[in-house]
Amino acid sequence: LNVICVFHIILSFYTKLYIKINQFEKALEASMIAVKLDPEYFEGWNNIARIYREKQELEQALNAYQRALEINPEFLEGLEAIASIHEELNEVDQAIEIYNKFLVLNPDAAPAAAWCGVTYG
Repeated sequence: LNVICVFHIILSFYTKLYIKINQFEKALEASMIAVKLDPEYFEGWNNIARIYREKQELEQALNAYQRALEINPEFLEGLEAIASIHEELNEVDQAIEIYNKFLVLNPDAAPAAAWCGVTYG
């Protein structure tokens, strides 16, 4: 285990702990430290996105999910979250575009298919 990996584990633990007790600012601080140490730390960006979304800071959540997707282009949860945020922001065209991308990668995804008007059995 290298030092950065150990820091990831510790900071991830603190992030999850702070989220459980609704200490979102402290959770955000821990995740920000993680991505500062390693800008390619996918899980750190995912945590940041989830925290911002929980705080209803949707533009920041979108940016963090985008960064996570740049690192891991097959991050389906992030793609679906981005579409959902666009939906919450009433950005219907963007939501449909992202849900369609999501369906290409995951054609069995019932919620995205339903939102796009696709019938599934």
